[in-house]
Amino acid sequence: MRCLYVLKANRDDMFKFGIAGLDGGTSAYGRLLQYVNFYGKQTDFNQCSGVQLLYLVGTKYNKNVETANSWVFKKEKYIKDHFKIDRINDENGLYAGRGRERLESTKANLNKIIRLINDTSNKTFDDVETERRKSERIKQSDLVESDHVVKITDHYTAPTGKSKTRYRVHWNRPYIITEKKRTDKGGIETTRKSVSTTDETAKKIMTYTGGHEALALYHKTHASSNKFRD
Repeated sequence: MRCLYVLKANRDDMFKFGIAGLDGGTSAYGRLLQYVNFYGKQTDFNQCSGVQLLYLVGTKYNKNVETANSWVFKKEKYIKDHFKIDRINDENGLYAGRGRERLESTKANLNKIIRLINDTSNKTFDDVETERRKSERIKQSDLVESDHVVKITDHYTAPTGKSKTRYRVHWNRPYIITEKKRTDKGGIETTRKSVSTTDETAKKIMTYTGGHEALALYHKTHASSNKFRD
């Protein structure tokens, strides 16, 4: 999972919100566990130890979603921009040396954070998966005769289920994807990005020029792997 969390250390008067799980696997759990290791666990003899997890939401990790395009990344920035606390001119020194992801621990602030997290008014906060070659071909053009597979450099097989292995295919001709991102001022910024790879199944790769050879070479050089599910 990629997660967005809100927590509060018992010894502190600040809410801390942040994101975890950007690297997939158990990295979300590992990030939250760091807080437990740092603040300890609350006991009857030390009420100031410990940390409270107040809110936790997330999306399923998808390696094809870049961090900057993930829901949690954009939502965290949305919250930061909404509060826009001026750390430099903070008169009481509450925010001295603190990052933009910390807020005074008031009920109003907590309610506001949760409302912002659950705000679904803008669909641009959804994960933006990098659009792969197939969908972009529909928007741009079909494969041309000169298009061919250059090489295969990686693969992923789900540990459970029957889904097919997907291979990272490098193409001789990059294609252009269009991405839309929200700006700090609330507008929409359109960017174009050149992409030279796609993730394909073995069955699909075999239909492309150079695909049979590239797949055979990849299998040969990764013969020790028993995780192919073609």
